[in-house]
Amino acid sequence: MQLDLPRFARPDGRPFKIAVRGDCCSRRAITLNPEIFPHGVDYVINEKSPTPLFVDGMNAVTAPEQIGETICDTKAMSSSLRRFFLGQFNRSILELDNIDLMVMDSYADMHFGLWRHRQQNYRLWTHPKFLLDAKSFKSEFEDCGKLSLDAAIEASCQLIDHMRKANPGVPVMFLNQPVEYYPNLAARLQFYQLGEQIAARRPHVYFADPLAKSALVPDDMDSCGPGNTLHFDAATYLKMMTDAWGKGLKNHFDGNAVRLPLPRPTEATVQSAPEKPVKPPRARYSPSNAELPVAHINYGGEDATCGPRCDLAIENAGRTFALYFTQPDLLGKAATLRFTPMLIPVAAIGDFDAWEADIKKIQRGARLRLKRRAVAQGYYMKPFAWKMFTPDIHAINHSMPERSGGAMRASYLQSIEELGGAPEKALAVTAPVCNKHYNYCFGVFQAAEGHLQGKVLVNERLVAYLTVVRTGDIILYARIMGHGDHLSQGIMVLLHHEFVRWVSNPDNKLSEGLRYIMYGGAENGGEGLLQYKSQSGFKPHCVTALTGRPKLRHEQPAEQLKAIHAKLAGTPHAWLTRPVSLLMKKFKSRQAG
Repeated sequence: MQLDLPRFARPDGRPFKIAVRGDCCSRRAITLNPEIFPHGVDYVINEKSPTPLFVDGMNAVTAPEQIGETICDTKAMSSSLRRFFLGQFNRSILELDNIDLMVMDSYADMHFGLWRHRQQNYRLWTHPKFLLDAKSFKSEFEDCGKLSLDAAIEASCQLIDHMRKANPGVPVMFLNQPVEYYPNLAARLQFYQLGEQIAARRPHVYFADPLAKSALVPDDMDSCGPGNTLHFDAATYLKMMTDAWGKGLKNHFDGNAVRLPLPRPTEATVQSAPEKPVKPPRARYSPSNAELPVAHINYGGEDATCGPRCDLAIENAGRTFALYFTQPDLLGKAATLRFTPMLIPVAAIGDFDAWEADIKKIQRGARLRLKRRAVAQGYYMKPFAWKMFTPDIHAINHSMPERSGGAMRASYLQSIEELGGAPEKALAVTAPVCNKHYNYCFGVFQAAEGHLQGKVLVNERLVAYLTVVRTGDIILYARIMGHGDHLSQGIMVLLHHEFVRWVSNPDNKLSEGLRYIMYGGAENGGEGLLQYKSQSGFKPHCVTALTGRPKLRHEQPAEQLKAIHAKLAGTPHAWLTRPVSLLMKKFKSRQAG
């Protein structure tokens, strides 16, 4: 079947100009499909702002400058949340002219609840967790709740009317934000009608019908919580735009509506061409496979250095690994495993040189030759302070548009400012407070005389980094990335091998009691990433984890102790129900080891 794919171009050959009142759905549709803009694209996007706020702006009802920072502790927000929260006040598209297309989507109208200032009448959304003074805020603002579908339709029509005053007859492409992988919006599915309802009220509006879940190819999985995402691959968005194109949008671009090949020869792109066979996804390794090793781990919490932050780290681990590990003491949540953990047992490393000799058998020693090449070129690995090298981290993240795991995620494509800004002074590596619960950064460097980070002279360049998160028995590769210009020099092999050396050092207090190194799941990323993990020594495991911070018997009320006994009975952690004397004996022997 020949697909009639969209092609957006101006007759004068200049970049195609778009005004966007939308969010990640609109942004990713444009940025992930550059092939449909043969002369490039110039777009202005106003994100995370429900459409009625634009109607307020059209009527000169606008929030005061800096209002966001006066009601919320924006410095405590993550960089992405801060950007979105403050970005809701951006109304720049209202002033645009000479645009070729307007793009809208449904996310902000279906998601955000609004508050109205009782005296000045402007509206906004906020995050209750970061309110500086919740009582004062509620006295100044009234809760308007989330929009009704009718209110969103009316506001969208008013916005389109306003934009067409400066851009007569400009067509509108309306995309539906898929929420099949985001259960928080399951009750708002009536907003799948938003584009269709707008098109029924205004001419030259072309909407994309909601896609079936089977037609969606998720990306950035877990970005909205375990098993949740609002992001999808390029081909998914191309299907949406092709639907709107076929409904009549193409008629606005006579002479440019030509057929093009699919944007990329990837598995996801193949799924948009029905006549071609679809490659099935890799099946999860079966926990019943007798050859698959089983790991029993504890998230810890009983170490002498543990404190309140460790409790939070344990809770976070329970969420992080919910789709990877069986967690028998996570009350009220059934195991819905989707990914097979890839682990290196620390006990199997033993002597580091012996471990490397075993790795040497893979690819006839190719990996060790890569490591030796890196050393010969003057690269070296050491821990570093993340905020000390944000400019180099930015350069690494932006050095390649795609990796073995696929296209770069939006969370990696932040600006230097979004990463925290360039350092203003030299920052040293800070030792973790707890030896069993911590985040730590390792980097591969190369001497570079005169090299700066901001205005700070460092005389070395960060070319690869690894961030790890330890929770009790296990340490996770949270992020690992190398600069595209240096990858052929073996920097990633050097980074991984030197980290394994660090873990296996018997004098290293931060690796005492550590039992496993983990690098995601077998199903995360493509075949290339799985091959890299396997060649690095990671192997698939079935993991059972104890998620709580177990208290000793004399600290537990009788009713809680009975509940724990019932919960752990018949599990690999049943030993926790033994008398306190045996527990203490086991605990001391672990400490001595």
